[in-house]
Amino acid sequence: VIFHIDDDLLNVPIELGQHKYDYHNHPLRLAAINYLLNHADLVYCSTEVLRKRLVALGIQSTSISGKISCFGRVLTPATLGKVRKIGYMGFDHAHDLALILPALVLFLRGNPDIQFELFGSIPKPSELDEFGDRVTTIPPVRDYESFMSEFAALGWDIGICPLAPTSFNATKSINKWVEYTSVGAAVIASAGTIYDDCCAEGRGLLANTTTEWLAALDMLVSDNDKRFNQVLRAQKH
Repeated sequence: VIFHIDDDLLNVPIELGQHKYDYHNHPLRLAAINYLLNHADLVYCSTEVLRKRLVALGIQSTSISGKISCFGRVLTPATLGKVRKIGYMGFDHAHDLALILPALVLFLRGNPDIQFELFGSIPKPSELDEFGDRVTTIPPVRDYESFMSEFAALGWDIGICPLAPTSFNATKSINKWVEYTSVGAAVIASAGTIYDDCCAEGRGLLANTTTEWLAALDMLVSDNDKRFNQVLRAQKH
């Protein structure tokens, strides 16, 4: 019996929403997770940080972590051209997106020709209402192959990866960076998080403050060559 786990499912926080919190913290579910962690022949963790977290919690089963968590392939090659669309893809992570809303509002005000899209289950924040139909939402697609196919068809030039510095997020994998890169989007991510390594050596931009996020967005919009080469390096990696 191999148990694959890709989040700290023993400590799902309320920030992911009341429904998800109640679901993951139901006593019967927690009991099932604990049973698997202590009785499976092997616990296969998506990241080494997650494996160490579970070991610290006292799991009894043998555990390993994969060097590659999310397989990626280039669906949309890097394209040199003007930025027309940026976006955020995610599920139940409105608290992460909230980190960069001030910068996003300033950016959209200063770039009236650029659209912003939300792909997934996150509702449109009220802070973006002023932009009308320039901000659109696309419902989640649960089948992964269909999800990636539709994602590639959206034609995003920039994908954002804001991530709150929480204990839960520290165990997550870099799937979002892989998926953005697969569809040809240049990545901007929160600095000091899981994205530091994958964004190193020019494969992504890192930011924390509103000023840094706005500067990163403006840089990729104003320098098409820089954005193109960033995506090339990321896709090669």
